[in-house]
This record gives sequence, C-alpha cells and structure tokens, in this order.
Amino acid sequence: MFTLKDTYLQYSFQKNNFLRAGYYTVPFGLSSAYSSAKKEYMDEPEGNVYQVGRRLGVMHTIYNKPFWGQYGVFADNSALTKSTDKSGRQGYTLAARGVWRPIMTQDYGFHVGFSWNRVQAEATSKGKHAAIAYNKRYLTVVDKTVATGLTLTDARWENKFTAEFQGIYRNFQLSSQYYWSHIAREDGNSYDTDGFYVSARGIIVNPGNYKYNFAGSGVDNPSNNNLELMLGYGYLNLRDGDAYAKNQAAIAAGMPSVDLSKAGRMSDISAGLSYFLNKHVTFRLNYHYVTVKNFDLEKKNVNVLQARVQYMF
Repeated sequence: MFTLKDTYLQYSFQKNNFLRAGYYTVPFGLSSAYSSAKKEYMDEPEGNVYQVGRRLGVMHTIYNKPFWGQYGVFADNSALTKSTDKSGRQGYTLAARGVWRPIMTQDYGFHVGFSWNRVQAEATSKGKHAAIAYNKRYLTVVDKTVATGLTLTDARWENKFTAEFQGIYRNFQLSSQYYWSHIAREDGNSYDTDGFYVSARGIIVNPGNYKYNFAGSGVDNPSNNNLELMLGYGYLNLRDGDAYAKNQAAIAAGMPSVDLSKAGRMSDISAGLSYFLNKHVTFRLNYHYVTVKNFDLEKKNVNVLQARVQYMF
C-alpha cells in the first residue's frame, strides 16, 4: 500500500521562521525531530507511544542558535477519510515544543526541551463514545502482537507532556525523554500514565563528530563508513492503580466499565550496531530484552533480535 508522508506547503518569512500547512509529524519531544532513518531504535522506544504521529495541521517554527520553538493545531486522522456524519465527533491536537541550547559547538553541547500536547478525544464511529488508546508491540514492526495496551472508551481529553535532553561530545551522544499523560474521562474520572527512555551512542569505527541540526533540534547521521554502538533503557507504565480499582468496583456492581486487562508495565534493555555505508545506505542490528507485566497476566520476558537495511533517497 502506497501512502504519502510529510506532504505540505511551507511559507518562509525567513530561513529560520516559517509556516507549514499539510500532513506531517506533530511536535512532541526529541523523538519527533527524527525520521526513522536517523533513530537508533528500529521501532520507537516504549515511552514514545505517546507521540501522536502524523496529522493534518498548521504549524509555526522559529529558531535561532540558543532557542528553537514550534507550535500548531492538528486534526485527527479521520478528518482525511470520513465526514462527521460517519465518524462521529472528530478530535484535535494542540501542540508545542520548545528547546533551549545554551551550549552547542562543533565539538560538544547540549539542549533541554519541553513539549505539550492537548488532545481532544475523537469517536471511534458514529454514535460511539470518544476514545483515547495506546498500544505497544514488542519493539518490532514484524510481530504485530500487542505487549501492553490501553483503550479508554469514556475519554474526554488528554494533556500530555515530555521533557527531553540531548547531549553531544564529539563522537558520543546521550539522549533521553520523560513522558507523562493525564486523561480526563466521563463522570469525573481520570487516568495517569508515564514513560521514559535513555540512549547512549558512540561512533566506534572511523570516529567523527556528531553534527547537531539546528533547524530540527536533533542530530544528523554519522558520516560514511562509520560504525555506531548504542546502549539504551526504556520504560512504559500504562497502569493507574486507583483507576483500575474503581474500574473493578464498577464491574462488580454491573456498572459501565472499560477493559484494562492489557494495561501494564513494559521495560527493555537494548543494544545495537549501525553501519553507515554512505548517506544513502545504513545497516542496522538491534537486540532488546523486554519485560512486560499487565494487570491480569503473568510477567513475560521476551528476547527481540532485529536486522534492517535502510535506503534513503
């Protein structure tokens, strides 16, 4: 199936000040600044399940050397394929990301950032309640099995935040994000979750400096014939103990409830190698040791080994 990605019109007031309208990634933290071709993980870290992804919207970006900012408003994906008489209530997302980089030279530097998304829940279909859902697989695009997941069919809106750090010292870099989500539900209920990841990377063959991308507030791929080693840890907590207890009480009383059986905690320890042959071809090998414990299931440990050849054009 062929689909268009990052299709938009852009008007530049200046090189570092522009307005964009179209279909592209909603800003939400460091990971939203990278395409899959520039990430150390083949699938997103657990915590980045909160990333909204691509949406239809309008966004403004402005930056200079120490500061970078981006904000916009976006429609949900159903706006592209369904009218409201078929989809039910359509949601929206308000988004903003700000980055401060007090030190950034050719050899070293760091930035810190903060992002916010306000998500208005959308209906799954006409006549249905609005819903917010999160599902995370076992860090692989091949196996579609859901490791842990959450679907709140009584959701009203969500506020979510992420704090980020990106540090570079020559051929070494460290990146991390913390995520927190608060979902408001019907009848005054709420559901809180969070996540985290940290990743350390270094160029171990033909060492050269990582290059910071001021326009996107991210880091570009290494140069030709560079071999990169990555070590990381990720964590996702989709369990809200108070909300779960209230839901179980509702089930016992025969009142409306939601299915929380797949909501749980997921963590992984990861290692990876990436060989950048040239600006077009990259070879990747990732290993993950994943641990999952859902509300109603026994703890499960899974080993994941992935290999990929990426061609960028």
